[in-house]
Amino acid sequence: MTARERGERSILRFFAAGQQAGIGRFTASPDGRWWWDDVTYRIFGYLPGEVWPSWNLILGHIPASERQAVEASHTAACSRVGPFSWSHTMQAGDHTIRSVLVVGDTEPIDDGSRLELSGYLLDLTDFRLDGARAAATAAVQSSARYRAVIEQAKGALMLAYHLDEDAAFALLTWNSQQTNRKLHAVAATLMAAIQADGLPTAGLKVSLDRIMARGPDTPIRS
Repeated sequence: MTARERGERSILRFFAAGQQAGIGRFTASPDGRWWWDDVTYRIFGYLPGEVWPSWNLILGHIPASERQAVEASHTAACSRVGPFSWSHTMQAGDHTIRSVLVVGDTEPIDDGSRLELSGYLLDLTDFRLDGARAAATAAVQSSARYRAVIEQAKGALMLAYHLDEDAAFALLTWNSQQTNRKLHAVAATLMAAIQADGLPTAGLKVSLDRIMARGPDTPIRS
């Protein structure tokens, strides 16, 4: 099994039930061609195959106030091998305002002289608007001993991915639902992994990217 295939398997395990949860897949080749799966088309508000995916098309859906930051993240992802992530809001083709998180990996292809991006588009919109805050608030209030680890995990996500409080709660809650684990267990797993790495805040984003790509059932240490 190749490194790409191992990565695909681990990410798919983490993003279990992606079709139902609003998880789309994408690939961007070195020559600028993009591929979207059907879910990604729908997140952008299009019917599958209705438009030809491109970076310019994607930028056109992102508010001007966020575009520079997203472009910088995309440029960085295209310039090095390794995991990447960024988050932003967007206006879909059906005029729906969505909040999304992009997580993926850049890998060398051919003779290693060209880089290809592949990853997942996580639609956090529904979680931001309703279930996430209610579920997270209930979990935090249910026991004082769980409150600290949930707040720590939420803060880690906010810091690493530049998410607001609702979006961080949404990501924790989403993973709780998809892995059928209590919210505090998800938070504890995340924080244990970060602490085991012994990384300062400067390395937090790299650590979280790796944890997300590996999936919750993969050992923390290589």
